[in-house]
Amino acid sequence: MVIADSDGRADRRGATGISIGAAGVAPLWVTKHGGKRQEETFTDLIAAAAGIVLGQRGRGAPVAVLRGTAYDSSDEGVTALHYRP
Repeated sequence: MVIADSDGRADRRGATGISIGAAGVAPLWVTKHGGKRQEETFTDLIAAAAGIVLGQRGRGAPVAVLRGTAYDSSDEGVTALHYRP
């Protein structure tokens, strides 16, 4: 489960979906490309995809179900997305 909210940025017009909570889904998706390890914010990708259906400011559906997506199970939560030097 991913709990999403919209987030606006000062340098862009509009808003995008971001994850503010997650359970049972690993928040980071690690891939290797060209010998380099890359981390993607997987729960943010889910939130952005759901945003297409959910709409903004209560104008869409209150819940979206995304099926057929492979993911790693985890209860790590979205705090794992915070940068740690």
